Amino acid sequence: MKMKKLLSLFLLLPLAIASCGDDKDEPTTKKDPEGVVEANIMLSSAVDVSGLDIYLQNYNFMSNVMINFDHVYLFTSVGSVKSISDINKIPNSGWSESVAAEVGKGYVIGIRETVSHGCSDNLIDYGRMYVSKAINNSSGEIIGYTIKVQYPWNPQ
Repeated sequence: MKMKKLLSLFLLLPLAIASCGDDKDEPTTKKDPEGVVEANIMLSSAVDVSGLDIYLQNYNFMSNVMINFDHVYLFTSVGSVKSISDINKIPNSGWSESVAAEVGKGYVIGIRETVSHGCSDNLIDYGRMYVSKAINNSSGEIIGYTIKVQYPWNPQ
């Protein structure tokens, strides 16, 4: 009888130790803010997300110039973030008409109004975007991305 109890205790000990792990390594998921839209964008195609026409060409995000005659989009990367909620300020520099698409990166999109003689220097509106995952074909090549976009966006 003693041997049976000792054997039971010996078998339960690894289970007890395994359940006492540190939970800090588990990923935390933040709920997306209100107004965030998720969309898939494929290479060499455009997607309209909340009124923003974003184009993905050669693994770069850019303004869809085939549709946007009134506005030009400028992009800037804010680097690695865990969610769209982590993009919380408008950068002062780094703006470009295209930006490399990378999983786990966040971007701010600035909308610049076009005027009769070209583009104004003023950014009139903003959006934010997060690349949450790559879309791969059966060979493992990236053929698109899942993005989360919030537009319009005005950081508090």
